[in-house]
Amino acid sequence: MTRQVSVSTAAYDGYSMDVAIAEIATTGAKWIEPAFISGYVAFDESIFCEQEGTRLASRLAASEVEALAVSAHTDLGADGAAVALRRRIDFCVAVGSSILITNSSDCHHPTQCVANIEAVLPVLEQAGIVLALENPGHGTDSLLPDGAAFAVLLEKIGSRFVRANYDIGNAFTYSNEAINVLSDLRIALPYCAHLHVKDVTADDHDWRFTAIGDGDLRYGAAFDVLDTLAPEVPIGIELPLRLSRPGRGDPSRRSERVPIHEIRQALSRSLRTVNGGTRATTR
Repeated sequence: MTRQVSVSTAAYDGYSMDVAIAEIATTGAKWIEPAFISGYVAFDESIFCEQEGTRLASRLAASEVEALAVSAHTDLGADGAAVALRRRIDFCVAVGSSILITNSSDCHHPTQCVANIEAVLPVLEQAGIVLALENPGHGTDSLLPDGAAFAVLLEKIGSRFVRANYDIGNAFTYSNEAINVLSDLRIALPYCAHLHVKDVTADDHDWRFTAIGDGDLRYGAAFDVLDTLAPEVPIGIELPLRLSRPGRGDPSRRSERVPIHEIRQALSRSLRTVNGGTRATTR
């Protein structure tokens, strides 16, 4: 089975969505992951409506690409999260995506997080949308710090419409490089509907985001695990090149956007790494 590989528009922070779509389409990629992630890119909550989703679907179709997944993060433990999720589901339906990616919450609000998810389960089921919860790359006290936590939460919810988006790079940085990523990936994979890959390298006391394969993560070994245990799970390439991690702390967004030629080079190297390391499909 060949694997679907998307490219996140987060790489093009500071550029318009039209530029991101056109740039990604020129690589031969068939799938694009529109990204609306606070701290990674600037966006307005009002975008999450059917009308804007339909507009985005038309722009994707014009470039002959599709959105398999949409990243539209919100705190699921917060008041009003169920309403925010419903807006995002409507947006995904209009875009034509089948996977909605979001973070969960912190470990202090598990009951509210589960209640908000369960409140939208009928909507997810009717729409045929999978809610894919993502492990974070920074901060503390996450409800989903690792694969074992995914197993506990998703077994509790018990729905095929609520799964994991395991981010390999996030696991590495959230644990401050302490986690055995390959072992943790094996634990998470049975619960995954989607995966994210990003890469970082250490610059003295900082982390710097790089093209996939240029950093400190062992993606060759990770792709071996993926092809053996989960050859059907789609991958989204994230290149948050505008962000830095000073002191290996929270992401800091640089004032200047990354020059487009640097994004092209990093994306080209990333696609070679991913498509060479896993049985992936493009156009």
